[in-house]
Formats: sequence, structure tokens, C-alpha cells
Amino acid sequence: MKSQDRNDRSDASSSRPSRRVKLEALLFTGAALGTTLLTLGGDTIPKLPPSAGE
Repeated sequence: MKSQDRNDRSDASSSRPSRRVKLEALLFTGAALGTTLLTLGGDTIPKLPPSAGE
């Protein structure tokens, strides 16, 4: 009976994502969000008109 309990616990821990998988998902999400904000922010920056005196 005890060996069956040990197998149940190991199955539960293996179904949870590891720290590395969590870190990779977090980095991917952050990079996607950063790229989106950078792209949208680049469109809102006004361009300077050419100077008439030069």
C-alpha cells in the first residue's frame, strides 16, 4: 500500500511544470509583450519635419 502512495505522489509532481518550463514561458511572454509595445510605441513617436533653414 505504501508503494502505491509513493507512485501517486510522483505522478502528481511530474504533472506540474518544472521551474525551467515556467521560466521559458515567462521569458517568451515578456519578449512578446515587449516587442508589441516597442512596435506600437515606434508608430506614435512623431517624426521631425525637415528644417526650412538648412
